Amino acid sequence: MSNNSDNNNNKYGDKVYYIKIVIVGDDGSGKTCLIYRLAENKFPQDYIPTIYGGYVGEFQFGPNKVQLAPWDTCGLEDQNKLRPLSYDHTNCFVLCFSISNRESFNRCLDFWYPEIQRFCPNTPIVLVGTKSDVYNNPNYVKEQLVTNSEGVEMANKIKAVQYIETSSLDNINIMKVFETASFLSIENLNSNNNKNKYNNNNKDVNMENNKRCIIN
Repeated sequence: MSNNSDNNNNKYGDKVYYIKIVIVGDDGSGKTCLIYRLAENKFPQDYIPTIYGGYVGEFQFGPNKVQLAPWDTCGLEDQNKLRPLSYDHTNCFVLCFSISNRESFNRCLDFWYPEIQRFCPNTPIVLVGTKSDVYNNPNYVKEQLVTNSEGVEMANKIKAVQYIETSSLDNINIMKVFETASFLSIENLNSNNNKNKYNNNNKDVNMENNKRCIIN
């Protein structure tokens, strides 16, 4: 994170936060490789299936210790009814699309943003363009790739807090994604605790004043 982010974190002291980050996006958009690179610090040589949720480890972001639990999800249509079950208690969404696949990019606005808004309308989103290594790959037609400016524009459309381009193959910006998502989660958790407006008896899909998704 930037120095500004570190300074913002300092006001909260040395705490340990359990952060649940749900990774969503079309099938083949690089979600599983993103988590695998974080957890194993290497790129998978063979196909690996969706790995769902799990505790990856403890990270130090600024003065704060974060126990990070990224949840992988399946982007296939036949999982549309089951997938939202993994959204409960989500602190932040990471919405992925492949820079080499415009359909996955367009569905960020047409499908994924509406789904997040339906179940967790107040939970922050980080938009991630995966496979940025294709920019330097001569096998891809440059004019067909999603540009950085298009990614920023999409982030504005879906009200994502930030747009980040990554490459799991080249290990580019992987930690930045989870550090950014964790920082947003910590900001929200502390803001909500200070407001003291959390109502455990609320049975709505999402708490009006709590930017963590609650599904009952």
